[in-house]
Amino acid sequence: MLIVNAGDLGLSCEANAGIMAAFASGLISSATLMANMPGFEEACQLVMDYGCGKRVGVHVNLTQGRPITAQVQRLRAVCDREGLFHGHVPHLTRLTGSDRAIVADEVAAQVKRIREHGIEPTHADAHHHVHTRLGLLEVVCTALRELRVPAIRISRNLGGLTPWASAAKYVINRRIRSYGFWTTQWFGSASDSELSPRHLASPIELMTHPISVRGRILDGAGEVTLAAVMRRHLAMCPGLSPYPACHTG
Repeated sequence: MLIVNAGDLGLSCEANAGIMAAFASGLISSATLMANMPGFEEACQLVMDYGCGKRVGVHVNLTQGRPITAQVQRLRAVCDREGLFHGHVPHLTRLTGSDRAIVADEVAAQVKRIREHGIEPTHADAHHHVHTRLGLLEVVCTALRELRVPAIRISRNLGGLTPWASAAKYVINRRIRSYGFWTTQWFGSASDSELSPRHLASPIELMTHPISVRGRILDGAGEVTLAAVMRRHLAMCPGLSPYPACHTG
């Protein structure tokens, strides 16, 4: 099973255009939605128009834009003096017990806002992968489990990792799986992960951030088209799969 997930749906009109073009072209199988960003309302309407609501998850955002909940806006470990996420990830991993409860409420508010717009998240990941950082992992995973989000992205374990990094990812991924989510066995970037028969024996997720430039769908900010990136993956694993509820336990 090969899942290709586009992050940052709802980030902006430009991000929305690229992701929907990738959906229409069959280059991605799912996307994750940012509930607190300027393109959110448009993204929800596009999801309805394209009929891809069962392929959309939540892109938990604790690092960019304005939070949904007022309490987080006043939390200096997470936000600046203007109430915007400051994005300093190391600060986010040093939260007190009361801080963690406030952050968990923000995660819940983001999921709730997506549901209020008629979309039931099929899976979750996080902006800048903060859900894989010790200190935040427990907060985000506990909140998502209580919200009955069925599946979650693991920490990246494909693509040129050192032995030390691979060992650390193994420990983190065991911790993520201990919460009972459905997960893939492997996760990496569509642009730089090389698949092998060993990988293809288990579910895999590849991430991408499609953008539409003059009629071409690019993989992120580079000059390579997403179609070119996916061609080599699909040569080994024809067909894409979403994160459907039927895969969850």
